[in-house]
Amino acid sequence: MTRLPPDRHREIDEEIEAHLVARIDHLVAQGMSPEAAREEAARRFGDLDAGRAALHRLAIDERRRLDLRERLSSVAQDVRYVGRSLLQHPAFALGVIATFALGLGINTAVFRVADRVLFRPPAGVADAHELRRLETTVQFGSSEPMRATVFSYPDAAAAIGAAAFTQVSASSAPRSMPLPNGREAWVSAVDAAFFPMLGTGIAAGRGFDATEGEPGSGRAVCVVSHAFWTRELGSRPLADLSATIGTLTYAVIGITAPGFTGIDLDPTDVWIPFGIAALGRGEVNGVEIPWYRLDNLRSLRVIGRLPSPGAAPAATERVGAALAARDASESRPERQAELIPIVPAGGAAVNQQSQRILGRLTIVAAIVLVIASANAMHLLLARGLRRQREIATRLAVGASRARIARLLLVESLVLAAAGAGAAALFGAWTSDALQRLIFPDGRWTTAWLDARTSIFTAVLALAAGVAAGLVPAWQSTASDVVSALKAGRLQSNRRARRTRSGLLIAQTAMSLALLAASGLLVRSLLQLNAVELGFDSRGLVMATVGDAVNLRGDGRDARALAERLRAGEQIGEVALTSSAPFGAQSRTSMSVPGSSYQPDSQLDAPMTMAVSPEFFQVMRTPVLEGRTFSPADGAEPVVVVNASMARNYWGPSLPPGACVLVHGKPCARVIGVVADFKEAPGDKAPMRFFVPLESGWNAPRVVLARVDAAAAPALVARIKALLPPTPRPSIEVVSDRLARALRPWRTSTQLFVALGAVALALACIGIYSVMSYGASERVQEVGVRIALGATASDVRRLLVGEGLRLTLVGAVLGLGAAVVVGRLLESLLFAVSPFDPWAYALALVAMLVAALTAMLPPSLRASRTDAVVALRQE
Repeated sequence: MTRLPPDRHREIDEEIEAHLVARIDHLVAQGMSPEAAREEAARRFGDLDAGRAALHRLAIDERRRLDLRERLSSVAQDVRYVGRSLLQHPAFALGVIATFALGLGINTAVFRVADRVLFRPPAGVADAHELRRLETTVQFGSSEPMRATVFSYPDAAAAIGAAAFTQVSASSAPRSMPLPNGREAWVSAVDAAFFPMLGTGIAAGRGFDATEGEPGSGRAVCVVSHAFWTRELGSRPLADLSATIGTLTYAVIGITAPGFTGIDLDPTDVWIPFGIAALGRGEVNGVEIPWYRLDNLRSLRVIGRLPSPGAAPAATERVGAALAARDASESRPERQAELIPIVPAGGAAVNQQSQRILGRLTIVAAIVLVIASANAMHLLLARGLRRQREIATRLAVGASRARIARLLLVESLVLAAAGAGAAALFGAWTSDALQRLIFPDGRWTTAWLDARTSIFTAVLALAAGVAAGLVPAWQSTASDVVSALKAGRLQSNRRARRTRSGLLIAQTAMSLALLAASGLLVRSLLQLNAVELGFDSRGLVMATVGDAVNLRGDGRDARALAERLRAGEQIGEVALTSSAPFGAQSRTSMSVPGSSYQPDSQLDAPMTMAVSPEFFQVMRTPVLEGRTFSPADGAEPVVVVNASMARNYWGPSLPPGACVLVHGKPCARVIGVVADFKEAPGDKAPMRFFVPLESGWNAPRVVLARVDAAAAPALVARIKALLPPTPRPSIEVVSDRLARALRPWRTSTQLFVALGAVALALACIGIYSVMSYGASERVQEVGVRIALGATASDVRRLLVGEGLRLTLVGAVLGLGAAVVVGRLLESLLFAVSPFDPWAYALALVAMLVAALTAMLPPSLRASRTDAVVALRQE
């Protein structure tokens, strides 16, 4: 609180008294008596105490303004002095700025991605904290609980009709559709309540009415985003505006407000109403069933607005009861409903693995910043050693220790501010790389520098600058001035040396923990790559012909594509199957005569596939027993089973006459056992049995082709050229699918290895700084030792030995920290213990080698000390 000095109080009282005396003299001159004049002057002045208090307040305000101006002027003077001083030592300034930029930049990059994914609500959505996304979980027998984020239209209608929300809407996830210019638009189907529920402003036109939002109404209208309107429609007036998307031309009836691109991470360009949406269809006994009447076509999300945050339990109970009523009527397992906030963004697009990676990465980035701040502190301590005579002289001529400490702290903050500026550039590039690494398929973007990121970086820079500058400022002003001027240097006391040693130990410990974590993840990735998947993904291309719900029952599309591919050049082998080898597949009621084994639930029952004779050869799946299908199979019912099914139903060996009895069909003889194949190393191989495609079990829907790995992209382009663009076929290179399955492990490994390397480099800089600082302090001691006969190798052993002792102490603590980090990473490890000794041993060796490398230059300089010069200085 600002206080006035006593003389200022006295001046205010004298000014009031002088004013009253002047007024009294004036009134007396006009003929009033002195007593009457004093009373009249006091009356005209008013309340003396209130007037005195008002003048005091004015004086305090003026003093506060002057104090602030003086402080700002003083700080500006310090900044100018620091700037001139740093320009005279550019190597030191650039070193500290780069250190700050590295630590701050990594944290800025992680914050940009984490803020967009985990914390930032969708742009243009009103009161996003009131919105909840419906999800359900269901468990069959002993299998893992399954989580559902999409629903059929009948399920969505039941949830909407539960009266659990003030507003509720159903919508589909965006899907790609072609434009006439060759580009693509991302289109989402929504009901009429979608835009009102989100509170999204329509900049021009309107949203959908109840008729348009009713499935099957058939009116081709759409609402486009402001960005799509500008980019693809040329910002033309809304009147008579249309957009051709896919095979239809839509009348554009509305344009959303700028910035709104939906509720997904990936932006939506166009919204069409349920009335015109073609989300698929099915067929039952030859009768076509539209998508909005199918229970097994799940493509809709349900989002509702709660009346208040406390209403979530009641709303969950109501929605759960509505779904349970449907489950009971359809004889399905009951689902547990959950209402999830829409932030974190992305829903199913941002899986739990990616969120875990971001969470772990945030912790690691904070550790890197701590190491960087410690490094900056070491460099500032070394600079303080070089400025000892300047600081001692300032103290000797009357500068206060607080004034000198403030100057040194301003220097640290100026360097941190410059580092923050560099971090903004470095963080923008790093965050883009980070986004591509964690979300390689994502289409969303983040602003290069927004207010939230700027504030975060500024606050972090302020904290890092203060943390790095406090200890050097305190140590540089805590020594005895007389001895400093006499000796020509500021000698560190025992407490200061302990501080530097503690910093070095902490840096070593944190760096070793990150190195050990990197080693664990590298070992985990090696284990993943060594797992046998039961097939060869290289050069294997899988095409599901057309939209699965629109396929012809006779499989003519798939057969025609297979024949065209077989007739082409450079196509190694082609096979047909009734369903994709990976992902959701069909199960049917079956039994095995003579076997007592029973699956825990329907989800654990064997999967069935109808395959052509070339299937196992194309997949490169090993045959363990018997044989696979031949073109002659078909008259007699036969099956091939995988190893998991054979082991569960018949034990270690296949008995004679083993067969599989499928409801309504003769018992099919088992003619062979093939190896299990699975989509990813971490998956459990399901039981499977295969039937010949020619037996008429199911029509072919999937074409598998194998070529050289380098020719796989060309084969994908060829298949696209052979098929009509709509409905878009599902074509993918299986090795890319496997890469996506391995992405969480590979991404975690790459990130932690990179940050571990950064931490190791920073630790080396810290070790070098401490060793240089210590060697500079011990110049006289080294000179005396050399004068008494010590050799250069003796001096090197002395200094390196002391550094190694500190490094080993830090390494021991780091191994303990590595155990904690390993437990945090346990969910990202595969077939590797969080206590893996090899990872810890390699991290320890790398740390010691790096520490020795950083210790050698200071120890070599110290060993070349001239004893005569050193003793003369003493």
